[in-house]
Amino acid sequence: MSLLSTSGVEFSYPGGVRAVNGVSLDVHAGELLVVLGPNGSGKSTLLKLLGGLLMPDRGDVRWRGDPLSGFSIRERAHKVAVVPQALQALPIVSVRRFVEGGRYSHLGFWRQITPADREVVERTLDQADIADLGERMLDELSGGQRQRALIARALAQESDLMLIDEPTNSLDPEHQISVFQLIAELCQGSHAAVVVTHDLNLASQFATKIALLRDGQVAAYGTADEVLSEAALEPVYGSQLRYGRWEGPGGGDTRPFVIPWVD
Repeated sequence: MSLLSTSGVEFSYPGGVRAVNGVSLDVHAGELLVVLGPNGSGKSTLLKLLGGLLMPDRGDVRWRGDPLSGFSIRERAHKVAVVPQALQALPIVSVRRFVEGGRYSHLGFWRQITPADREVVERTLDQADIADLGERMLDELSGGQRQRALIARALAQESDLMLIDEPTNSLDPEHQISVFQLIAELCQGSHAAVVVTHDLNLASQFATKIALLRDGQVAAYGTADEVLSEAALEPVYGSQLRYGRWEGPGGGDTRPFVIPWVD
């Protein structure tokens, strides 16, 4: 059974703008599902529907077969961690205190952080490569550092599924790779992740499955070889892409790569 599934999910914003139109997906344990698509294709809206932040107009979202809407906010936080692109407003707290907020759903009646919670927080700060920033104030960080703090907070939830919206925004290439490596490492055993990104080549390297959206619908779904092809991408992105293949680490299997190119 899948961890999370959608069946014919539709959602429109006020004014009748259909953002997601009949999307059906399954996310299984051990998967890193990457969602690609141009601006306005419904990627971020779909992520909010998967996390229960929006309720579909039609269709449903299910967690291990049960409607996600039937769980309380606290119960959903045990199951699904959502990492937004950015915070609407920056709380005036240290990075460590901000990451501690990810433990909310695990706290007891008195809502007090325990030594066990602190151990989780320290581990996630280290995993996100911001252990040295714990005492810095959140509003003092660069955009890339702040993004890693968001990921650390989600890691502290210890949820089975992470939903991550454009995690490599504002990151240099080295940290783009390290963030995706971290996410891929987390997608082991009973865990999984759904990641929205514009980076076709990071998707090629790390995704176990890719969903390509166009106008709120799934235009292609499958492996990197199946989705990152001219036949699948040209109807969505146009003809100004060039395609190739590159050997994996240690001369392993080749993966497709795609670059924009103007003749």
